[in-house]
Amino acid sequence: MTQGILLFAHDNEQIQYSLLAAWQARRIHKWLNKPVSLVTDANSLAVLRQHDLEQEFDHIILSDADTDQQKPYTDRLLTFKNINRIHAFELTPYDETLVIDTDIAIQSDRLNIVWNNAEDYLVCRNCKDLLNRNWSALKYVHNTGIEFYWATLFYFKKNPTSKRFFDLCAHIKTNYTDYIKEYGIRDSYLRNDHVWSIAVHELGGKSIPTSLWYSIDKDTISNMNQNAVVVNGVKVQGQDVHIMNKFSLMEYARKELGCE
Repeated sequence: MTQGILLFAHDNEQIQYSLLAAWQARRIHKWLNKPVSLVTDANSLAVLRQHDLEQEFDHIILSDADTDQQKPYTDRLLTFKNINRIHAFELTPYDETLVIDTDIAIQSDRLNIVWNNAEDYLVCRNCKDLLNRNWSALKYVHNTGIEFYWATLFYFKKNPTSKRFFDLCAHIKTNYTDYIKEYGIRDSYLRNDHVWSIAVHELGGKSIPTSLWYSIDKDTISNMNQNAVVVNGVKVQGQDVHIMNKFSLMEYARKELGCE
């Protein structure tokens, strides 16, 4: 049984997800000791080659993002190309796959708990705000709605049960307008988190059995190395952190990669 990590990286106007993927691949090799495959497009791959970072990945899979959408991020409007993770099932080269967003700072081996799991797929549910803020929208898709699951982190085996899950995710994506009406979702932008949440609600599923800390896009990093990160004065060491402020993360990731 082969096991490995799958990353998706499609650069946009201001965020070089390709470099974030290379930064994260180094941490995955250090902390999780698993092979890393990257799904990316030709333009993003060119950025990696420019910085001689192709070798950070065990496999590179060329696949154009099949959906672009513009949406506000911090104080600007950017194009996001992150919907093609619904194709993770057919793109992965592994029997067991862990998909990780490129803005998660891996600082522990905790995620190795997923391997050889009894479950066919696991989706991230146990997330904690770094500053103990209570965000109801990150617990339920709306106040009286279904539970919120994060597509930022999920595990699956390559078998018929998982394929059924991904087929449903693709169906939800295609018919997203109908689904957000049915589930009372007010955000009209297509969100992987909402697609995954609906699919888990309809098919069932369990959470990855470890917690993930997160900071929001207005939080900033004041210090970071391969073992710890300080966000808004809070130091986290020995635990993984989802850092949503990609501009702040890019600054430190480029330093670690030597791309300043």
